[in-house]
Order: sequence, then C-alpha cells, then structure tokens
Amino acid sequence: MATKKVTKKKYLRILNKRLRAEPDVSSSALFVFYPLGAKAKHATGVVACEPHSGPEFAIMAAIQRKAATEFIVVNEGNKAGNG
Repeated sequence: MATKKVTKKKYLRILNKRLRAEPDVSSSALFVFYPLGAKAKHATGVVACEPHSGPEFAIMAAIQRKAATEFIVVNEGNKAGNG
C-alpha cells in the first residue's frame, strides 16, 4: 500500500474521524497529542485519551496501527509538493 505524507494535525484528525465511525466506541473516546496538552509543533506522538474498556482500547489500537501503515507524519514545513 502506498503511503501518503500528512502533517501531525491531519494525522490526528484522520484517527479521530475513523474513531467516530466505530459504533462500539463511546463518544468521549479521543486520540490526543502526546505529551498531553501539547500542540502539534511540540507533540512527539498520539495517545488514546482514557479509553473506557478493554475492547474500546483494542479498537483504538487497531485504528492507529492501520493508519500508521497508510501515512507518514511530517513536520508542517515538509509537506509533499510538486517540486
């Protein structure tokens, strides 16, 4: 599968959009930047924000695992371009 370059913000949006599409996940489940409270510029990763059950955590892990194979996260200044 081809990988696509995305920014940290875009990657986080993708994860949360996929999470919202899962019927067995509570509406309060969320992916957030790590360390907690960090802005994209200073984030070193993403984490699950307090999953409420084991199955919910497993779904979140599967979402993140699949997205990690599809995307390469780049800094804001390193977006893919035409040249």
